[in-house]
Amino acid sequence: MEKDTEKTVEQPKQKKTKKKINEKNAIRKPNLEDRHPFILNLFYCFFMPFICRIKPITNDDIYQIDEKDKCENVSNLVVKDWKLKLKQFLQDIQDFEKQKTDNPELQIKESSKPSLFKILLIKIGGIKLIFAYVFLLLYIGFQICQPILMKQVLKQVTLNVIDADQAKFPYSYAIILMFCPFLSSLFNTLQSRLIFHIASNVRSSLAGMIYRKVLKMNLSSQSNVNTGRIISLLSADTYQMALYSPVFFQIVALPVQIIIPMVFVIIDWGASALLSFAVILITFPIQGIISSNMSKAMRLYLQFNDERNKITNEVLQGIRVVKYSGLESIFIDRIEEVRNKQLGAIFTFTLANQSLNSIT
Repeated sequence: MEKDTEKTVEQPKQKKTKKKINEKNAIRKPNLEDRHPFILNLFYCFFMPFICRIKPITNDDIYQIDEKDKCENVSNLVVKDWKLKLKQFLQDIQDFEKQKTDNPELQIKESSKPSLFKILLIKIGGIKLIFAYVFLLLYIGFQICQPILMKQVLKQVTLNVIDADQAKFPYSYAIILMFCPFLSSLFNTLQSRLIFHIASNVRSSLAGMIYRKVLKMNLSSQSNVNTGRIISLLSADTYQMALYSPVFFQIVALPVQIIIPMVFVIIDWGASALLSFAVILITFPIQGIISSNMSKAMRLYLQFNDERNKITNEVLQGIRVVKYSGLESIFIDRIEEVRNKQLGAIFTFTLANQSLNSIT
């Protein structure tokens, strides 16, 4: 009987070890995005195997990521430049302190701190970011051209009704008008693909830098680090950076989307179109107040999220002590208390967001 029980215990262990070995030795499929031609990638054809799929997605369907998009390579690219900038900054600080002690009467300007944001733009964005911005401007341009071309076509059609001999059908305007939606969607796809790649690389590089910093800490430094804050940085904050990177990119092109159509409207409608511009200016202070409330609510949400993650992590690490001492209800009350505060911050953020959407 004892031998049979030992065999039954060993069998699931052997299955688990075999499963782990098979997972390690499993060869990932080649990257479908790189294998397809460029014209097919514009229409996201590498997603076709997952459309109208009957069976669930398994590990065999996960293909190998491109080398330049791997977290290790992207984080190495950023960390290398960041270390150089930080080393130069520390050297400048030492020189500044030395000059200040030697010549206290001289007014010497302190060197500015290195910007991680600039490093991310240059190293991760680079030429891709420039191309994405150009494609975005072309996308906006073709969107703006459509009503102007439609106006010219309708103008010739009305002239044809009045005087059929003098009016001619604007074939050039009509042909360009037919191609405008296709070209607009094409350039929108191009800039979206580039921006999504940049956003995912930003998230992976920041997560890699945080992991590096945590692993290189000594034991005394690790004891002083807030575990909930680290978990929040790796999960929520990096996700928010990747989520709002395309939004920041769109904000840069927002003046072009507002000013150019406004100029055409003023040319066509005259000074009366300035009323709409005045309404937009009036709503700007209201949008600023609501946006500040949104940022405050988001900060409170992240603060409560760090506290909740810290308590949850403490409970999981000392789960035996909690069970033996019968402290489950106490920790549950603490977690629920922080969660209720977090829900209040979520309600404030959602209310401000909906108010902002109703104004805009």
